[in-house]
Amino acid sequence: MPQPGTGDLPADFQQYARTLGRFKRVARISLVVAALSVASLLLLILAIDDSHQDYQKSIQALALTQRNLGWMMALAGAWLLGATAATTWLITLYSSFRLAGPLYRFTQDLQLREMGSDAPLLNIRRDDYLQEECLLLDETLLQIKLHYAELRDTVEALQRARENLDHAELQRCKQTLDHLASKVITDD
Repeated sequence: MPQPGTGDLPADFQQYARTLGRFKRVARISLVVAALSVASLLLLILAIDDSHQDYQKSIQALALTQRNLGWMMALAGAWLLGATAATTWLITLYSSFRLAGPLYRFTQDLQLREMGSDAPLLNIRRDDYLQEECLLLDETLLQIKLHYAELRDTVEALQRARENLDHAELQRCKQTLDHLASKVITDD
């Protein structure tokens, strides 16, 4: 049976498997945070269990609890807020690397192409986001490279035809240039 992420599965199922993997990761993190919260609560209950005391000590403990309840709740709230903020920060940091990495790679590819480099395109990690966009960028850059090559060949043929005064070739080059110009989308 093919495994997710191996390339043996249809693209839709691979996308589903990646999405499911992300949900599983978030679920694991949530379960760990919940388990730590429950363990902290149980430790707190065990630490303050005074069920063996007489009535007078119970009343004193109740009065002490009433006096300290406000700042204890504020302290517990601050601890929960800090734990939630730290967890959210870690999840955001991990997810942003999965998005920032491909965006950085796209920038590097475009800068290399702008400088005229024919270096192979950089690959992004298998579990990064923007996999489909990466394929589209690769295809687009290849189409642009082919378009420029055809344009360069046509201009060279046009120069040769002009030098030889070949009117038929000049007309063919003009039609090719018109066709190439029609493929370019402009925002006029």
